[in-house]
Amino acid sequence: MSTLKTNAIQTTAGKSILNSTGSVLQVVSFTSNCSHSTTSSTLQSTDLVKSITPSSSSSKILINFTAWAASTASAAHVTWSIFRGLTNLDTSPGNALYMGNFYTGGGGAIEGQASMVWLDSPGTTSETSYRIYFASYNNSTTVHFGGGRTSSIVLMEISG
Repeated sequence: MSTLKTNAIQTTAGKSILNSTGSVLQVVSFTSNCSHSTTSSTLQSTDLVKSITPSSSSSKILINFTAWAASTASAAHVTWSIFRGLTNLDTSPGNALYMGNFYTGGGGAIEGQASMVWLDSPGTTSETSYRIYFASYNNSTTVHFGGGRTSSIVLMEISG
């Protein structure tokens, strides 16, 4: 058996191929059969959390999550957001609908897959955790997240 070792691989134009900008450097994931409910309009923590340690402070983290979500009353929202540590990544402060939401309208209950893809720039090489939070928009309707069904979060480090 042979072993090939190299410090770099380049295109004919001299551009690095391995670990070049946009390359996927690592992928980590977590699945859970979590089940959460709330009537609060304050974001609630879920079991859907995963940590990653970026290899460079210029790396970006692509976050992808999916989970079942539902609201059983008319004119109600179930809403969700992604946190890095204790920081909400929602870029619109004061937005009670956060990063994503389902709205039942006047027709009654709604349920389905809550999902989101988000690109973050943590600017660190320290272990960084990402957690999904959820809430009820109107502070009185019960909303559900996870529902005991398989939920997942995938983190991909992208070379910056």
